[in-house]
Amino acid sequence: MKTTIHVHQKRWFSRRYGNQYMSARVFVNGGLVGAIPCTQVTGDLAHVAKFMLIKQGHLLDQGGALSLVCREQGHIYTITTDTAREKQVDEWGALPAEIAQD
Repeated sequence: MKTTIHVHQKRWFSRRYGNQYMSARVFVNGGLVGAIPCTQVTGDLAHVAKFMLIKQGHLLDQGGALSLVCREQGHIYTITTDTAREKQVDEWGALPAEIAQD
C-alpha cells in the first residue's frame, strides 16, 4: 500500500509590511504527524515538511524537493494552501493538545 503524504498550509499576507506568513500541518495516511509554526516565507513550507518527515522516519533522506522525493520513493503527495487571517495562521501552526503530548 502506498503512503499518502499531505501538507495543508494556511497563508496570510501582511499588507502593512508586505510579507507572507504561513503555517502548516503535515498528515501521513490521514493522520496528523506534525505542525509547522507560523513563519515568514517566500515560497511554501514543503521543504520544512520534508525534513520533519525524514526525522520521523516516513521518508528516506535524499536530495530534491518533497514532491520529487515522494515520487521516487513511491508515495502519494499532495499540498493545499488556504488564505486565512493572521490568527487562523497562528492557530493552525500549533499542535492540538492530544498530538503534542505524544
